Amino acid sequence: MKSNEELELECTSWRFSVETNNLSPWKTIPKECGSYVKDYMMGRGYIVDLERVSSEAEIYAMSLKLSRDGKDVWIFYVDDTLLSNLPYYVEHCYGLEIFYPVEFDKWVHRAMAPAIEPSLKLYEKVLNLGFKVFFLTGRSEKQRSITIENLTEAGFRSWDKLILRDVAVAARWCYME
Repeated sequence: MKSNEELELECTSWRFSVETNNLSPWKTIPKECGSYVKDYMMGRGYIVDLERVSSEAEIYAMSLKLSRDGKDVWIFYVDDTLLSNLPYYVEHCYGLEIFYPVEFDKWVHRAMAPAIEPSLKLYEKVLNLGFKVFFLTGRSEKQRSITIENLTEAGFRSWDKLILRDVAVAARWCYME
């Protein structure tokens, strides 16, 4: 049996590999990492990571000299960058269950994903700096209106472009996988 320290090291290594896209594709988190992932997502570590990334991005944004020619664009990804899907993952064992797109689509259609607060602050900062803001998501074009509703309710009230996945392209992409 592995010690708690050894298990935590292995789960931290797994998480790092996933976050850097060095472990792809994966269907579920390792069973032995279930408690680790839950503790991370529900604990202070996740919040500290979100705050750090947003803080560093803000420092970078403030360091840029904008041209003011309409081409200064800041691109945000929507899911788990602006909007938190943590409530979905709480309902689905933090990734211990296999991800089913149909179930996730049901979550999306509830339009209840809360804002990730450090990202909301960064979003407001880049708007105030004068960037055009584009949102990018893997959500389907069919989910445009519900995504707009969710973004607006979460506090993201102004943007220049929302780019969703074209349904026909998504179908071909899923077929190729």
